[in-house]
Amino acid sequence: GHFEGDAQKYRDADEISDEVDKRQFGNWVHEVLRRFHEALQATPAADEADQRALMARAEDEARSAQALDDAGFLPFSAAWPAMREGYLAWLATHVAQGHAFVQAEPEKQSPLPGMATVTLVGRLDRIDRGPRGEPLVLDYKTEALERSRERVKDPTEDTQLAFYAALLGDEAARAGY
Repeated sequence: GHFEGDAQKYRDADEISDEVDKRQFGNWVHEVLRRFHEALQATPAADEADQRALMARAEDEARSAQALDDAGFLPFSAAWPAMREGYLAWLATHVAQGHAFVQAEPEKQSPLPGMATVTLVGRLDRIDRGPRGEPLVLDYKTEALERSRERVKDPTEDTQLAFYAALLGDEAARAGY
């Protein structure tokens, strides 16, 4: 009866709250990486220790900018160190392959080819340049790896990266998560 209905309301409210927290964490990660890469771009000779210091500063600045409270952020702050280490290891390989950060969070518009009345509008997570100067669109994901693998199993269903590449207009682009 009545109690079961109330319990369902509380359960639903908890689920909504969890989603908001996950979204806030994703926004925080985007903000950290934007700040980190812009600082790193301004310090091109940064060694590993410099990178770690720039990342720590970006983490603190992003927490302050988003006014995230310590208690609500605790589950994510526990997971972040492993994510950060994985990201920094990936970045070292990425840079060694000749890729370079260009811009984070740019707003883009592009007319849809063949449809002059339709304009694509969106914000990209990140644009890099590859070893030959070609653009590379990167989209950050804070989801579980298995969910990302499921996302790309059927390339005709995963349209997000194609959409982002189309936002670059006539430039031939590569894209990845």
